[in-house]
Amino acid sequence: ATLPAVNIFTTTMKVVATTLALNVVLVAYGVVKEALVTRDKASITILMLVTRGSSAVAAAVLMKVRHGRVSFGVPWHQFSSFAVTNELSTWASYEMLKYVSFPVQTMAKSCVILPSMIMGRVLHGTRYSVWEYAQTGLVVVAVGVMQLEHSVSKKKKAGAEESPYGMYIGVALLAFFFACDSFTSQYQTKLYKKFKCNQYQLMLGGNLAGFTLTLVANLHQGWGLVEDARRTLGGGAVTA
Repeated sequence: ATLPAVNIFTTTMKVVATTLALNVVLVAYGVVKEALVTRDKASITILMLVTRGSSAVAAAVLMKVRHGRVSFGVPWHQFSSFAVTNELSTWASYEMLKYVSFPVQTMAKSCVILPSMIMGRVLHGTRYSVWEYAQTGLVVVAVGVMQLEHSVSKKKKAGAEESPYGMYIGVALLAFFFACDSFTSQYQTKLYKKFKCNQYQLMLGGNLAGFTLTLVANLHQGWGLVEDARRTLGGGAVTA
């Protein structure tokens, strides 16, 4: 039989490896995302469509490989219930990069714990201790200090031309992101418990619903949407 110490060591190594892999991937994703938004001025709509489309394909492939078939497991209208807030939180995460740096945004996302706790209390009746609320409050204060320091240093570098409202817009977008993201995560948890679905089904249905919503909401752009896609993906301008 396998010794308990060996099991603990194996589990610990898996946790460490998974944590390192997640950090590498998320940091790389954040750096590239910030560069696309602030340096390359990429279309946020196109970035959202590409993200949702590729995520849906990845979920379908993984589901086929691991479970042998592709299915949703949840009624379609249930996906649309959180797809709206998911798309809004994604838009806010891109838009706020125009006003706050990636390190500040990364630290700020730690604060999503607080609105998630509040949303969990509202949707599921989950109770949290005073100590848990206090810990989350300290994270919020730390992020606020970081944002103020970043805004002051950025203003000094930019001079008098820097807009004094940039910080307030960034904070407002962060608050909007927190509200939408916390509802999305808590509603997904609710679907997990109610329908006993797996993560691939939620990924597939949620991303397809989000892709559809974003595409329909931007169809009014017509040919301009195609031009944005060509410009964002490096194909240059399109001529009608």
